[in-house]
Amino acid sequence: MPSIEIIALIYRSTLYLDFICKQLLSEFNKVPGFDIMLRVVANDPTASVQEALPSTGVPYSIYNDSKPNDYYLNRVYRCWNYAGTSSSADHICFVNSDMAFSPNWLTNLVKHHDGKNIVTSKLVESGRMPSSTHAHGKNFGMHPNEFRYAEWLSYASEISKPHTLRKEDSDTPVLNFSAVVSSLTSFPCFS
Repeated sequence: MPSIEIIALIYRSTLYLDFICKQLLSEFNKVPGFDIMLRVVANDPTASVQEALPSTGVPYSIYNDSKPNDYYLNRVYRCWNYAGTSSSADHICFVNSDMAFSPNWLTNLVKHHDGKNIVTSKLVESGRMPSSTHAHGKNFGMHPNEFRYAEWLSYASEISKPHTLRKEDSDTPVLNFSAVVSSLTSFPCFS
């Protein structure tokens, strides 16, 4: 059976670690005909995150960046590169630690994954900062403890429709073949 590994990064927040682990363990992460694997990659985690990881119920790995004082986004992208290249799954789906899932989100990604295009889900952001062209700005809570899940599910149902990712868009979750991710030159770093 082909496999998909859903991978989330976490840095220092045990609240977001708890939030994403509950999402990863939810019933929304099933796809008929696929073995679903889960993993949290702790990116230079704090001691509190390291202590919390074993009790989450989600497999995890720890990434310690060789340049811990480098620009933050460079460290994030190197961690994504590590996460992708260390996966044993046939497909990889990257998610952010502040993402909430909705029914059929992963099934819909798989349905539109033809091996030629990178498929993504529609990004919904808080609206605090300007969003990309295809993202939606709508606030469902600015903190994991404030998240209004029922409202999110209703909104996700309203906006769910296929769209094509353009070069200038940067949406996650993103699904691709592991071999494709490994063969890319990797996420870029900035100076």
